[in-house]
Amino acid sequence: MPLRLTPAIAILFLASCSKAPEKAPAPDTDAAEKETPASPPEPQAAEPQAAKPPPTIKDSAESREAAKILALPDGQPRWDAMTDLAGRWILSDYDSALEFGKKLRREVEASAKAKEEAFGKKVDDLHWKITEAYHTGAAATIAQRDPKYILNIIKWGYWWKDNWIPERDALLLFAKSNFSDAHTYFTDVADPGNQHKEVASQFARRLAAENGHLAAMEFVNKLKNPVAVAAATRDTVREWAREDAQTASAYVTQISDPLLRSHAARGLVEEIYMSNPEESVTWALSISDPEIRRMTLVDLAQNWRKRREYRQIKTLLDNPSVNSSDRAAISQAVQLK
Repeated sequence: MPLRLTPAIAILFLASCSKAPEKAPAPDTDAAEKETPASPPEPQAAEPQAAKPPPTIKDSAESREAAKILALPDGQPRWDAMTDLAGRWILSDYDSALEFGKKLRREVEASAKAKEEAFGKKVDDLHWKITEAYHTGAAATIAQRDPKYILNIIKWGYWWKDNWIPERDALLLFAKSNFSDAHTYFTDVADPGNQHKEVASQFARRLAAENGHLAAMEFVNKLKNPVAVAAATRDTVREWAREDAQTASAYVTQISDPLLRSHAARGLVEEIYMSNPEESVTWALSISDPEIRRMTLVDLAQNWRKRREYRQIKTLLDNPSVNSSDRAAISQAVQLK
């Protein structure tokens, strides 16, 4: 009989077992060298390497333009000009533009510190707007060239409009070479509003592949952005059900938060709707959040329509547990003749 994946499935407890390490083979003493090894060669002094010159800002049309912009009074024209310059300069001479950004931050920080000491408190300094303008223009390219560096700039407290975009892109790139540090940044450093759902889902997918889906859900549940938690929960459960629908459904059953369970059930339905159409309807109807339930039922019917599973759609529309508003939404979406 096919397994019934209903919300009433008891929670499964999985025990992990570890394989005992195998003993290393004893060394083959008979194969050891019997001759006295030759003396190692005399160490030779390494040739001195020329010191790397400190980074500089090359004299160029861009550097001279930057000087003119900095001489302008604070205001939108000055900031717009800096954003435009930074975007062009970082592409034509990456090192000089990057060094200019460092110099700009040092000067702005020094100015802010001097004012804080003079007034005995933090003051709103418009000079910070110039670094915001610079990062708005340069950050996207820096994120691609040196993702860790742009993450550090954000970590140091620099902000600019839509900085979550280069932060997201940098995290996805940085994770390819250093997943552990990228993971720590995302959970402990990133502003909750910048915990992007795409990063959350991709990190959860990697954790599931390396440590199992329970480990992935532990990571997801520690996030502070409810949008990221919802999206990553749905994606993780869907992929979990692809590998083991029984265990995935048991996990969804024990979720106590109604909204989170609704997202998880939606992910489950998205995976089992062909292999277990009857149970997918049961799970969809168990969703407590009205909007998520309606979207899940509509998606379910549309997916069946794409596969010409008209009988399943009719059975769904005839189901007495489907309320009138959900039935109307389904009918409108599939528009069967």
